[in-house]
Amino acid sequence: MDHPTEVGTWKQIATLGSGSFGTVSLWRNQETSDFIAIKKCKFRTPQDLSYKQRERWNMEVNFLKSITHPNIIRYKQIAPVLYEMLNKYNPTYLPLLPMEYCRKGNLRRYLMSEQIKLCGLPETDVRCIIEDISNGLKYLHSKNITHRDIKPDNVVLQHCDKRRGNTVYKIIDLGYARELHPQGTLSFVGTLHYLAPEIFYSKQYGPPVDYWSLGIMVFEIITGVLPFLPELKPFERFEKIKYKGPEDINIYITYSGAITNSNEIKRENFISVCLKQNLELWLRKVLQIDPAKRIFSNNSNPFDYAKYILDKRILQVFSVYKLEFYSYEVTESTLWSTVKKWISRDIKIAKSELLFLIETPQLVTMTCPDDSLVPFLDEDSILYVYKKDDLFSHKLSFSKLPHLIKQLFQGPEKFQARSTKQTYRQALFFTWSMLNMQTKLKNAITTLIAYLQSSDSLMILQEIRKEFELTVERVKNVLINRPRANFNCLKLAECMRNYCQIITELEEQQKSLKGLKKDLKWTKSRLNEINQGVTTVFEEYNLDKLFTKLSAKNFFIAPQNDNDLNVLLVAMRTLLDDFLKVIHQFGKDQRLKIYSKDCQIILEFPNQLAPWSDEFRMNLRKTSIRFDLIKERHQAISPTTSMIPGEDGTSPESLCNSQETDKIVKENQFERCQFAELIAERILAHQEFVDSSMEYLDSYTII
Repeated sequence: MDHPTEVGTWKQIATLGSGSFGTVSLWRNQETSDFIAIKKCKFRTPQDLSYKQRERWNMEVNFLKSITHPNIIRYKQIAPVLYEMLNKYNPTYLPLLPMEYCRKGNLRRYLMSEQIKLCGLPETDVRCIIEDISNGLKYLHSKNITHRDIKPDNVVLQHCDKRRGNTVYKIIDLGYARELHPQGTLSFVGTLHYLAPEIFYSKQYGPPVDYWSLGIMVFEIITGVLPFLPELKPFERFEKIKYKGPEDINIYITYSGAITNSNEIKRENFISVCLKQNLELWLRKVLQIDPAKRIFSNNSNPFDYAKYILDKRILQVFSVYKLEFYSYEVTESTLWSTVKKWISRDIKIAKSELLFLIETPQLVTMTCPDDSLVPFLDEDSILYVYKKDDLFSHKLSFSKLPHLIKQLFQGPEKFQARSTKQTYRQALFFTWSMLNMQTKLKNAITTLIAYLQSSDSLMILQEIRKEFELTVERVKNVLINRPRANFNCLKLAECMRNYCQIITELEEQQKSLKGLKKDLKWTKSRLNEINQGVTTVFEEYNLDKLFTKLSAKNFFIAPQNDNDLNVLLVAMRTLLDDFLKVIHQFGKDQRLKIYSKDCQIILEFPNQLAPWSDEFRMNLRKTSIRFDLIKERHQAISPTTSMIPGEDGTSPESLCNSQETDKIVKENQFERCQFAELIAERILAHQEFVDSSMEYLDSYTII
């Protein structure tokens, strides 16, 4: 019996889902824009329902009413007017189940939203899903309730501004959930692909059935495929599962048709090696045939162990020289020196030959001092490792093509139809891997350029500038702002000659600084050219366009006949061929090699600057010491008259106080006046020097 689609201010705007038992419709309040999802039994009469079905429905409603947890769908009160109207069109008389509306849909839809997700979800999503569903199941188990039907269809995505990725994951459909009795349960429920063996074989079971189902779902979200022979019929599949080894977490059919067991997660995935290895250990426990063995040491449950794994800090590393990815577990007490030792060991290059830089999501470039602790980094942060004498290789390696892609290039006539989807997955992952490597290489180069633009050269020269400024300012204060006092002319002349020598020395040092600025100006200009050139190179060899074509929603359609298969294989092979050609051309381009050499020269500049800086500072220090000695002698002169005759209205004769000086002045008055004029000229010249020096220093921009 169909109900009205408008009730008061409420309007039904969509049907969110329909199963064998009920339908979920979405209602919106047209005044408040509030949403509510309402689950209603789809049967036409009460007689169509068995006792167990009615019991299951009522239990789900009661469970949701009594449960409050952020990772379990929330029961929501329905408006009375809407409840009354919908109940009039409810022939089974089963209670309505109003719930919060999770606008991002369910996990199954999310897994199918993009072709690339055939290879699994990004690490951020994997982490959030494991954390949220583990928390939700742990809460249910604490209430002595088992869900019994964990699968992507029963996980919904709710928007959350405070959450990384803006998504929180919630468990829905508690229709199969029930309280467990001490002796266990025997009813056969759940979806077959996610069903624990003990349920399939009608044995008594308990909470560990949820461990198994969660393990199946986790494997699927990591790899995009189910772990145990999804192609086979249920009985055949479970017979193979029954005899798998205790460490096996994957059973699959090879290209040759052989059934193979594996204790590893498939290589086509987007999680770090560290997380992969930890989750493999976790999966080997939760996917044990014997439910009693699905626990960890000290009887800890899989939910607590999953939290232990997710709490680990993982450092992501990209070797720019080898074009390889690494990851390492670090703690709050891990030093950068330890991390560098690990990396040096793994890439087989001495630590002294490597440069380490971190790129954060805020595009901040950080260096890694050996004696400092590894900071808490965002998951998107990455440590780039460069080889100093070959800063960035640009030869993207594709020598190890996946097996099915090699088969594809041998010709469609040799290709097996049942491997088509698996081949497409390998093609997707291979092209994504090459694109990701190219993207990381570009980011590594721009990170290096940013580092060079703000390198230690700037700090060294800023310190030199300050020292130079202080010395010039001291000389200026004595010569330009000298006191109006009387001095012994002969001693004054000696002091002034020494001051002139100091000024000459400072002028030479200023020339040295100007020569250095010329080198730095080239550095700044060249780095800008390299930055622009790198952008141009990566735009010319753009892999993203080809990857977008291959990963388009309508590219892969399951072939219905041989003709469809041939068309698909030819299209796939053509795109892959174009992809490999671009990579080959990119590897032959010499521009990045030239940029690498220039960056290497600029990287060495601070090391070359260090001895120059030491010598400059030493000379400046000597000048400063000599200046202090001259200043002391200058201040020791007895004041008798002004430095320049007639400057303050006094006569030239008043410059001398002693008889000896008066005699010399009278006998050599012309020479004395000439010397006074020379001093005045030198002071003016010094003023010009000081002004030009300060103007130079004020405009002194390095990089």
